[in-house]
Amino acid sequence: MPWFPGMEKTQPLLLIVIVFMMIEWLGREQQYAIAKLGITWSKPLRLAMYYILVLVIYAYAGAEQQFIYFQF
Repeated sequence: MPWFPGMEKTQPLLLIVIVFMMIEWLGREQQYAIAKLGITWSKPLRLAMYYILVLVIYAYAGAEQQFIYFQF
């Protein structure tokens, strides 16, 4: 397996992506894939999960990079 700097941060992210892909695959015939799981959460719990997802995305966002066409 190849190694690159920051790879230790990608392993939990890869696991999350795999879980979401499995949920989508199982619920592919439904309008909403997560409906197949039958989980109903209260509004405060859903909002807390959304905030956690945003924080995880922010944590794994990486460093800012220069725009590719900056010199043109």
